[in-house]
This record gives sequence, structure tokens and C-alpha cells, in this order.
Amino acid sequence: MTPGNYKKQKHRTFITLIKRSFSFILIGNWSSLANHILVEILNILNQYNLTTREKYILCPLCNFKNHSFVHLSNSNEISWNSACQNCDSRSRHRGLYFLYKKYLTNSSDKKILHFAPEKYLVNAIKSFGDNEYYSTDYNMTHVDFPREDVQALSFENNSFDVVIINHVLEHVPNDNDAIKEISRILKNNGYVIITIPGNWKRMKTKVYLPPTSNGHYRDYGMDVIEKLQNHFILVKKINLFKFNGEKHAIKKLETAFICKK
Repeated sequence: MTPGNYKKQKHRTFITLIKRSFSFILIGNWSSLANHILVEILNILNQYNLTTREKYILCPLCNFKNHSFVHLSNSNEISWNSACQNCDSRSRHRGLYFLYKKYLTNSSDKKILHFAPEKYLVNAIKSFGDNEYYSTDYNMTHVDFPREDVQALSFENNSFDVVIINHVLEHVPNDNDAIKEISRILKNNGYVIITIPGNWKRMKTKVYLPPTSNGHYRDYGMDVIEKLQNHFILVKKINLFKFNGEKHAIKKLETAFICKK
């Protein structure tokens, strides 16, 4: 399920911690095991307000607040205060709320296409202006345009004023084709807002063939800007942490790209 879809985070227990830990032991995934034990112990303590954090974190999408959000981990890293307990929003969603608000508030008659729509972001986008909003995805069925492959879209040229696409490009085999298609369906002076996973201190994109277990073909580096510039006249890199990141648990290097045709 796409994060940010009114999906409450599950209650953590030491029993579930032990069960998941055994699954990592059986496959010998020791780095995931260590990170999992650490974050789940903290998550359990946070559920009972047994931590000493004084400040509250506020989710701008559902207005839930707590001393801590749910920490998540994998074999590579720990994502602190990642998931809102109430709506399952992540750092990028909370930052994008303010970015969309900045660009769409009081806008009207814009034709918007949203790939892999996250329900809370859908509600926010619709509340900011009086626009035509459409959703699409290759796998999701409850969208306006199902079975659309971003690498070969069925829409006519110059169809949309705004395209929104979050954490999709890393899942497609040919992201160059996908970016070209997004540019094709945008009207002149239209723009796309993109988020993708990456290391913005690293220049080169890491490519995974075959893709990782979560379906990622790549982890982007700063060279993605040049790839975007091949199809757009303006590419702007936005650090979403500037939207009061500490208060809303937005990562310090949480990044969005705004590309104008």
C-alpha cells in the first residue's frame, strides 16, 4: 500500500519484534537485524511515552502530534521519526504538503495528473485550488486512468498543466523514457513536481540490475539533474526541510525537483 493512505501504523509489541528478528536470523541478514531491534525497542517505548523528548512533532496532513513518530529501518539505514502513526505519511509527504500549498493555493483551471496518488496528498491538492484533478497508476485500480505505463503514456501531447509523481521513477526500467513522456504530456510552461530516493551528497546514480527487493532500479545522485535538463527548460532543486522540518519530521536533505517545460 502507498504510504500516506489513512493507514494507521500497527501497535508494536516485543512478541512481534522477536518474530521479525528470527526471520532476519534465518536468512543471515545481520545488518537488518541490528537496525530492526534498535528501532523497534524505541518504537515500543514511544508507544507508552517512556522517552524523554519534550517537543512534539506535528503531521501537517492529518494534524496528529506526538513526541515521536515511528522509526523505520532496513539493512542500509535507520529513518528516524519516519512514519506518522495516524496516517502513515513519510517525510516527503509532509514536506510536499507545503510545496503543493505554495504552488497551488488559489490556482484555478489547472489540469493536474497525479501518479500513484497518496490519499492524504490528494485531499490537500484538491483543497488548495479549483483545478481539474486526475489520478493514474500502472497497478492501482481506483484511479481515473488505470494501467498507464509512465514509459509509454496514452495521453495526447500537451495535455496537462501540472504533473505530480512521487517515488515512481526508481521503479521503472527506463527512466529516460518516463521523463520524456512526462515532458511530452505537459503543456508549454507546465511543470512537474518529482520526488525520488537518492543521496544528494553523491554525484553518481547507483543502478541495480536486477532491481532490489523493493523494486528499485536505481538510487539517484545529483547527476539526475542533467537527465532532467535534457527534457525541461528549467530544473529547480528544493530542500523540503525548509518547511519547518524539525517540527514536521522532514529529513534535512528531503528533496523535490520542479521541472518546467
